[in-house]
Amino acid sequence: MKSCELPFGWQRPVQVVQGTLFPRSRDEVLRKALVRLEDLKHWHDLGWLSFDGADSTELDRPETCELLFVRNIARCGLSDAAITDLLSGLNKPYRYDPELVAYSFLCGWVQRPAAPVVDEVDRFFQENLKKWIDGRLWNKDLLPLVETTDEIVRSVAEYLDSHPEEDYRPRY
Repeated sequence: MKSCELPFGWQRPVQVVQGTLFPRSRDEVLRKALVRLEDLKHWHDLGWLSFDGADSTELDRPETCELLFVRNIARCGLSDAAITDLLSGLNKPYRYDPELVAYSFLCGWVQRPAAPVVDEVDRFFQENLKKWIDGRLWNKDLLPLVETTDEIVRSVAEYLDSHPEEDYRPRY
């Protein structure tokens, strides 16, 4: 695996392991993914899929992610040998979220950050905003502080103007 310092929030790929209460029909998943049973068998024979689909009537989220992840790579135009080599940088089974995991030519396989949870963002700002402001003031680097403050005030003012009927007091 290539090593480099990943951008803030990015990480190495994490396998999808959490199942769902209601697995989907294999045939429905294949139809929506535009994949044939023959494709599954071929990818299984190459060692890319952990299942060939013949014995399955339903697919859970981890298997669906694996199928879509492999399908996307299989259809990228690389040779089977090149794909096998590329996949060797990941742990099997290749149950990675195809919407989060990508290959970086600099860093190898990476996973983008998930959408932030509002409470986590609030906590981050509460813990770090004062430090950031103090650092800008200490270094007499006020332009980013002024620009950011101006942008925040403008956004809040626009929102308040477009929603005059709402009550903005905290809800407890």
